[in-house]
Amino acid sequence: MRVLYDRYKGDGLVVIGQHIGDDAQTRSLENLKNEIVKLEINYVIIQDLSQDNWYAQDSQYIPTYYLIDRMGNLRYKQVGGGNPALEKAILKLLKETVSKSQP
Repeated sequence: MRVLYDRYKGDGLVVIGQHIGDDAQTRSLENLKNEIVKLEINYVIIQDLSQDNWYAQDSQYIPTYYLIDRMGNLRYKQVGGGNPALEKAILKLLKETVSKSQP
């Protein structure tokens, strides 16, 4: 995701990572911060220890990618990585413009 973010952030791509933490080590905020630095992640990461957000999205697998358009609509969901369709979907959404007549 970092590569795609670096490639398209100048075009308007916003990435929010979600970390759920499933054991004591991965639930530690300090450990999460260290991993973010170690992995050179430069986009927002939310820590969802209650997993409320996770369940609200009906998530079941890691990773799962959700693309939300500029109007806040879910437009694409991908379970698992390594699929070039994700980048194609990102490019499609970035090319769209928001009509002034849309709410």
